[in-house]
Amino acid sequence: MGAKPTFSITNRPKGIHWARRAALAGLWEATTAVATLDHVRAIAKKLTGTEVSEGERFGLSVPVKGKLKGYVWAWMERADPKKPKVANNAVLAIVVPNLTAKELVIAASPEKFVDDPHYNGFPAVLARIEAFEPEELEDLILEAWKARAPKKQRRELE
Repeated sequence: MGAKPTFSITNRPKGIHWARRAALAGLWEATTAVATLDHVRAIAKKLTGTEVSEGERFGLSVPVKGKLKGYVWAWMERADPKKPKVANNAVLAIVVPNLTAKELVIAASPEKFVDDPHYNGFPAVLARIEAFEPEELEDLILEAWKARAPKKQRRELE
C-alpha cells in the first residue's frame, strides 16, 4: 500500500469542506500553534534593550532616557469586586501607537481581546495570549516596542 496523499492550500480537493474531509481521513492536519508566555519571552530577546520582568506580574519594558517604559505587561484583573486586582498572565496589555490603531486592531478580530474600562482612552489592547498564533503576537509586540523604544534602538532593528 502506498503513502497517503497530503493536501495543502495549493494541492487540495475541490469543494467547500475539503479541509474537514481531509482531516477526518487523517490526510491533513492543522499546524496552528497557540502563543504562550514563552513565545513572548523569545520575541523579547530579539528586541534591542528589552528588559523582562518576571515574577507575579510579567512585563516587557525598554529604557528611555534613564527610565523603563513598559510596552507589554500582565493585565491586572479584578477577580473579586471587594478585593485588590490580581495579575492575569493569560491576558497581556500591549501598547499600540495611538487610539486609532487600537480601534483597528480590535475591530480586525474582537474575539482575541478583552475589554476593560480602565483602558478606555489609553493606547493599549488587552490580548488573550492563547487566542493568537506566535507570529501574530510577534507583530503586535514588535509594533508596541517601536511605539516605546528610542529612535536609535529602532534604527538598529531595521
